[in-house]
Amino acid sequence: MINRWKLYDLIYNKADKLFEEYNPCNIRVKDNVLICNNKYMCKKYGKDLCCSGCRYLGEKGCTIKCLSCKVGMCWEGHTCETMFKKDLSHINIPKVFIHKIDRLKRIAYKYQLSFTRTSKEDVFAKQLITI
Repeated sequence: MINRWKLYDLIYNKADKLFEEYNPCNIRVKDNVLICNNKYMCKKYGKDLCCSGCRYLGEKGCTIKCLSCKVGMCWEGHTCETMFKKDLSHINIPKVFIHKIDRLKRIAYKYQLSFTRTSKEDVFAKQLITI
């Protein structure tokens, strides 16, 4: 039997290491505004971060461990490659990063660990209610 609580942390930590290696977001404060590297989401769809409006967004970025956000926000690898082919020139995220994150995302979905803008504790609490 798979310990889904530990699997959540394992996937999150692997994704976090990929973020450290490739730095796709580089969320930072510039001129008193929280910004990131992703020209596709932030420039194409507006000036805000893709996580704008999230209750867990702090002054320096995310304040929780949200697996779904970590493995599936603005890079949306498969989605970008299939739906936005004409727009891929705007994406400044390495494809190798996208493919590695997509693998982790598939595992998270398989084990029902993915709820966007939801803390780890809330993911498991929601599932207890629905069982």
